[in-house]
Amino acid sequence: LKAKEVEQFTKAEINVFSRKNLIKLRKQTYLGQEKFSKAINLSCDHYRHFERGRMVIPIDVAVNVCNAFNIPLEKFLTQSI
Repeated sequence: LKAKEVEQFTKAEINVFSRKNLIKLRKQTYLGQEKFSKAINLSCDHYRHFERGRMVIPIDVAVNVCNAFNIPLEKFLTQSI
């Protein structure tokens, strides 16, 4: 992850992108929350907190998502996929 690419975004903006991208990925894979959460090594309850915006997605979870779906981390955090 390149700091210059991410530093222009606020934490709130990064959270919005990552949350929306998480939802979009789940829908694109036609998986329910339970199966999708298992694919990224999370409990379903924990995953739901991220999707609903109750918790900020930690970087290790973002990395797991990006690795599982072959997406660049900087794109997941700062752009719509």
